[in-house]
Amino acid sequence: MDGVDSAVGGAGSATPAAVDPEERTESRQRVGGERAGGAAARARGLLGRPWSVPALLAVAYVVQVVFRLVLVVSFKYPSVHPDEDAYLVLARILAGGTNTAMPANEVLPGGYPLLITPALWIAHNAQTAYRLVLLTNALLNALVLPAAYVFLRRLELGRKPALLGAFGVSLITPVVFYSQFAMTDVIFPLLVLCWLFCMHSWLTAGSSTRVRAWYGAGSGLAASYAMATHDRGGVLVAITGAVLLLVLVLRWVPWSAAFAMAAGLALGFGLDKFLVHHFLARTHSVPSAVGTAVFQGLFDRSLLDRNLSRTLGQLWYFCTSTWGLGALGIVLCAVVLFARGSSRPNRVVAGVMLATLFGVALASASGLPPDHRIDTWIYARYLTLLAPAMFAVGLAGMVRLSRTELIRAAAAALGLLAVLTAFVVVHISPNFSKDGLVPWGLPDALVLGADPGQLHVARTAAVSALLLVLLVLPVVRFRRRALVPVMVAVTLLAAAETTVVTQKVVKPWIAARQYAAVGFMADAGITPDDNVVLSPATDWTVQKTMPFEVYRGSVWVQSPTKHALPAKADVAVIQAPPQGEPLTASWPGAPAGWYPVKALASHADVHGVPGPVPDVVVWRKKG
Repeated sequence: MDGVDSAVGGAGSATPAAVDPEERTESRQRVGGERAGGAAARARGLLGRPWSVPALLAVAYVVQVVFRLVLVVSFKYPSVHPDEDAYLVLARILAGGTNTAMPANEVLPGGYPLLITPALWIAHNAQTAYRLVLLTNALLNALVLPAAYVFLRRLELGRKPALLGAFGVSLITPVVFYSQFAMTDVIFPLLVLCWLFCMHSWLTAGSSTRVRAWYGAGSGLAASYAMATHDRGGVLVAITGAVLLLVLVLRWVPWSAAFAMAAGLALGFGLDKFLVHHFLARTHSVPSAVGTAVFQGLFDRSLLDRNLSRTLGQLWYFCTSTWGLGALGIVLCAVVLFARGSSRPNRVVAGVMLATLFGVALASASGLPPDHRIDTWIYARYLTLLAPAMFAVGLAGMVRLSRTELIRAAAAALGLLAVLTAFVVVHISPNFSKDGLVPWGLPDALVLGADPGQLHVARTAAVSALLLVLLVLPVVRFRRRALVPVMVAVTLLAAAETTVVTQKVVKPWIAARQYAAVGFMADAGITPDDNVVLSPATDWTVQKTMPFEVYRGSVWVQSPTKHALPAKADVAVIQAPPQGEPLTASWPGAPAGWYPVKALASHADVHGVPGPVPDVVVWRKKG
């Protein structure tokens, strides 16, 4: 497959910008005659003007933002607990808000809360703040569009296929889904695209030392900011450090460019430590234990089979959620890594992409707890950081490979998908009978399998394989004439799937969590200005949502009957007494000035309806 290196990173050649294939085609047509030349010139049309690409990207970016906002227009409160609640509380602290309980019981990295802090500066209540956070998410997440365009241009696609491809890549479910929540995954795909592009440019000879230094700093900063955003970013930092060490030993880049990458790594690392220190001082909490859990699970020999199974399960999900184009990207990266003639930047970046894919999968497989959920085995979330990059590589392969090479690569991708599916069916799916289904953890698979209530492994894989075949066949048959229709089809399919996921998975998920998020607080008469002590007997979800919903006050999770009340506490939620006893029996030793208000249920069923039997009593302090 001699042309594969060109397909996955040909900008490593002596002409980094790469002559536009459309320009080469137009030149050949001019030689063929005036009529052909005129047709080619007209075909280029708007894209030949210097301002056209930035203008089209700006318009496309606005469309992407609007699409995301339409999906979330009715969302008013967090529903993924305790992750969303924790990031929102950290952002509120950065915005100067009050100290309160940490929903995650530990301090999470602050890179994402830092980005949404302006939303909490502006807002004066939790609902407005959450809506502004979703607006911020849309603005940040849609930046995948220009990043994907630059990435596809680096893969030597012409302007038109790069624009169309970037638009489609930016709409796939693994990219858009998490922008509907206050989650770190909003910006991870963007960070990874920037990281890979800057690393490739840093390694590419031909640019000035100063330019390569800037690219090195950008790559190092993107990796370290990823670590300051989520613990899995530590994998990116480790891989970047390994590449930097290799480059220093082999002298592949100037010393100043290598120093710039190290400086970028140090800057993001310092930001991470500063934010964690700030939160620890403000919340009296403990640092994240995710890293410890990962290493403990990784080096526990008794968990080897479990860890490898979870790793392969995540790879299966990654390949299916990207319609097999992710599998095609994996195949092409492997070919570039091991094939003769691959340029150094291409080989290094291809190896980095594969190492990141397997490294993140293995780390998350080792760190996830045994919580008896199906998505613990085939979790969707952690590998989405590479979804747009691998999807883009797959698209580039369709454009750049010859007919024979594309058939072979697609066959290899289908083979990889078949092997992973067989492994999941035979080795992992027997666990599903005793594990619970959490739709939020595997949204793409449920929609591809046409059943939001149950996972169908074989059906999901078959649909994904069929989509890959339907996208590849027109290109094999009609070559360049099929590229625009295929890119348009990718865009329409991505938009349709993402919309269906929102309707069938996201909205029911959010609706089922309304009572815990805002209903209990309203029924209990708790206001955003109260200072609330929650008994551990209170519903777990209420414990996680209340620190954000009590927007200007504070929340403590402790037993009022066993621990001294904080001085400024004015509301206490206490375990209800046995049925038939007075409300005062819930707190026999209540301090003077406290009185019971009402008994109510804090727990809700799977449909979000509160239980019929009260389990807590709300107390208030007079005055």
